[in-house]
Order: sequence, then C-alpha cells, then structure tokens
Amino acid sequence: MDFARYFEYLTTGTYLALITIWALIVLLYAVEFRRIQGFSPLLKTLLIVLFIDAGRTLFESFYFGMWYAAKTNLLDPRLYTLLSHPELFIIPKAMNLIGAVVILLVLCRRWIHDMVAEETKQQEIQRLEAFQNAAFNAITDPVAVLDTEFRIVMANNATVELYGLSREQVVGGKCSALLHGSHELCEACPVATVLETGKPAYAEVLATSINEVLATSAYPLKDAEGNVTGVIKYAKVITEQKKLEDQRRAVEQFRNELVSLASHEIKAPLTSIRGYAETLTNGAAELNSEEFKEFVQIIDHESQRLETLVTDLLDMSQLDEGKLRLDPGPCALALVAEEAIRVTVGASSQHTVEVWVPPDLPLLRAGRERVRQILVNLLSNAAKYSPAGGTVALTAGAVGSMVRVSVSDEGIGIPQEAQEQLFTRFYRVRSPETADVEGTGLGLYICREIVEGYGGRLWVESTSGDGSTFHVELPAETAPLAG
Repeated sequence: MDFARYFEYLTTGTYLALITIWALIVLLYAVEFRRIQGFSPLLKTLLIVLFIDAGRTLFESFYFGMWYAAKTNLLDPRLYTLLSHPELFIIPKAMNLIGAVVILLVLCRRWIHDMVAEETKQQEIQRLEAFQNAAFNAITDPVAVLDTEFRIVMANNATVELYGLSREQVVGGKCSALLHGSHELCEACPVATVLETGKPAYAEVLATSINEVLATSAYPLKDAEGNVTGVIKYAKVITEQKKLEDQRRAVEQFRNELVSLASHEIKAPLTSIRGYAETLTNGAAELNSEEFKEFVQIIDHESQRLETLVTDLLDMSQLDEGKLRLDPGPCALALVAEEAIRVTVGASSQHTVEVWVPPDLPLLRAGRERVRQILVNLLSNAAKYSPAGGTVALTAGAVGSMVRVSVSDEGIGIPQEAQEQLFTRFYRVRSPETADVEGTGLGLYICREIVEGYGGRLWVESTSGDGSTFHVELPAETAPLAG
C-alpha cells in the first residue's frame, strides 16, 4: 500500500471517529437537556454553542467521512462520484457558515441579554440607592456615617441643616472639626469608644460651633469577620431638655435651700420673739425699766428681721415667676434716704453716719418702697460688716440721665473672687469675721433684680480689709424712656 492510500484510510478513520464523538456529544446534550436548564446563564450559553458546533461538525464530518470512505472503496464508489459534484460539495461549507452565524447570533443574544440585565441591575441599584438616600435623609435628627479615622463619609440632610453648612463642607471632614472647629476629640467621644470596644456608646456632647447640646448614640459597622470598619452616629438636639433639667434641678435646690432657710432663719427670730414676749408677760414686774426697754427693742429688732425675711422670700418667689411688681415712681431720694438711715444705722449709736444728697438732685423713676428696700439693705449691710465706731456714708449725684447712690463702709471688705457672687441668691461671704452676722444671702440678689428691672445697675467696689462701696444707678425722672 502506498503512502497516499494509507493517508486516505487514516483520514477516513479520523472522520469516522469525529462522527462518533460529536454524535455522542449531541446525544449527551439531549439526555442532559433538563439539567442544563438549571446551569448559570454563561455556562448554559457555552453548552448551546458547543451543541451547535457539534451539530455543524457532525454534519461536516459525516459528509467528508462518506466521501473518503467511497473514495477508498469502503463504500460504493458511485457515492464518491456523487459527493464530488460541486453542487453538493458546497453543502458542508454552507452548513459551516450557517453554524457560525447561529453561534454568533447565540453569543450576540447572550451579550445583549447580559447587557440589558446589567443595565436593569444598575437601574435597580440606583433605585435602591435613591430609596436609601431618601430614607436616610427623611430622618429628622442628625445621622452620619464615619470611618475609622473619624471622617464623615455620609451625612443626612438634618446634619447639614443643623450646622448650616453645605454637604461638601460636612462630608470628608472630621466630626470634631464639625462640632468644635478643632481636631481634638471630645472628652467622652462615643465614636472613639465604639472604635475601641466595638460596642454601642452614648454621650452628651456640647457642639460649641452651634452652641447646642447633642445626645449622641454611636453604633459599630462590622465586616464579615467582625472587625469594626465604621461608625453610625445618631444625634438628637437636647438643649431645651437640658435647660429644663437644669431648671428642675435649680428648683429642687431652691426648694431645699428654702426649707433649710425656713427651718433656721425664720425659726430663730420667732423663737427669740416668743421667749422675750413670754418673759415680759410672766415676769414684767421683776424687770427694771432698762431691762424692759431692752427686751422690747429685741422683740422689735427680731420682728423687723422676720419682716425683712418674709418680704425677701415673697420677692424672690415673684422674681422666679416673673411677676415682681415695680412701681414706676417718681421718688425723691433725700426723703427715702432719711427714712432708710433712721431704721438702720441711725437707730444705733455704734456708727457715724455721713449723708450728702444735693438739693437739686432729680427725682428717680422708681417706686418709693422699692428704693427704700434697696437703701435699707445696703445701709444695713454696711452697719453689720463695719466695726463699732466706723463710718457709714451715703452719697448721691446725677450721672448723665442716671442718679447714682453710693453706700460706703469701713468694714472688712470683700475678696475679689467673691464680689460677683454676692448678687446670687443665698450667697454669703464665709469668713471668721462674718460667722456671727445675721443674713440669708437674698438681699443683694433681690436688690440687683429690682435695680435692673428699673433699667439701672448695681455693683460693688471693695478691697479686703479696706471697706466696701456699693453703687446703685437708677434712671432720673427726666431721662428718656427706653425703647
């Protein structure tokens, strides 16, 4: 057998083998058709392409296998002559072309389907993102998402509006810069706590940039391995609630202080009055005239003390309710000053009193009883805190549209750090020199409120050990009305 003949047999055998293989592939596809439907779209497309290519190759292999078998006389030689006609020879080539076109169409269909599916997926993602953003921004309290470097990566509309900034100014910056304008963490930063512990945290933070108190809750964002990758921070403005809470505590403190005051300051003069009154009632015959006079003076002093305390308590209650009554006046200072001196330092021979009130001093635009209350308090304090034999001075003069009244003493003075606190309620300077001095710490507080209610001011100038001077400025009757 020559080489050419051998090659023809080999080619024929190859085609027969190809026919068998591709036939098996087509048969396998037919048998496994149902299972193939459950495969992924990509794998299913590849199997369809393989099936089409198998059918195309099977047809081509069958045609040329028959042609070579007839040529080698394995089949009827007339079949060779028939299959060699050009009109028939083009059939396998046409089938190859048809198969290639079909494969191309299948791949294009798959590509178009994937492209449409991807576009649909992107649209769905965009829709979900839009829904999430809408839901995120619908939250009326500030919510932000931060990374592990304390940078804000997301912020809802409430956060942006709270700080009065643009979204570009908020997102990307650090939360401390937003809250305080600095890179220093808050003293009890809940975000830092979450990043450190991986557990939710809560803190009340003062946002100095907007002067608001925020109740801040922080929650961890974790990956599949449980590592903290970010923090969700939810805040709620509680400034008003904090004010109400502070007011509630202040009222509670005031109530406790008032109870303490009532149990001591009111009880003390009542006990004294009752004791001396009982002595006068039951043992008046045993007292000489000087003792009788002294007892009556003590009862009168304690009664005045009790009256002042009750008046102060009523005034303080009205101040807390915003209902303190202020008579608009007018008032002549000289007459009121004379009366106030008579019932305070003038009633004692322990102090020297100096008074200078110019006769042409304008009338005050203030009620007589309120001016008397102020002067009695200042003169009484001057006497109480001055040593026996010291001088208490009252001077007055016009200062622009105001009338200034100054009460000076030669007492122990007031430390600088205590001077402003003098005008807060219940405050008293604590020192060995003042331990036995009577008082509730309400007088100066009420006086300042009255003075400021009239549009004036009250302040003190003092040096420790060198006396004090209290200045009161009230509007003159000729001054223009405010507003």
